[in-house]
Amino acid sequence: VADSHGISMGADFIFGLITTEELDQTGMCRIKILKNRYGTPNVSFMVGVNRAKMQFFDVDVSPGGHAAPAKMPAKPDKQKVGLKFD
Repeated sequence: VADSHGISMGADFIFGLITTEELDQTGMCRIKILKNRYGTPNVSFMVGVNRAKMQFFDVDVSPGGHAAPAKMPAKPDKQKVGLKFD
């Protein structure tokens, strides 16, 4: 949004993905909320990243600021739907 001030002024929500070599090695990145119409801006938090599947997931952050990937949620079983056409 560097070249268009009008777009950033009209947006309700803008966030940034921040990554470093260290975070890449651990499979994490930081998300920073830059603008939020209904809340406080400049909030940031760590998330895990599975780049192969393009997925984000929660991580556990210790009091010292070190983050470790949380358990990935179990993949739900796909329910089969029986359709009957008369």
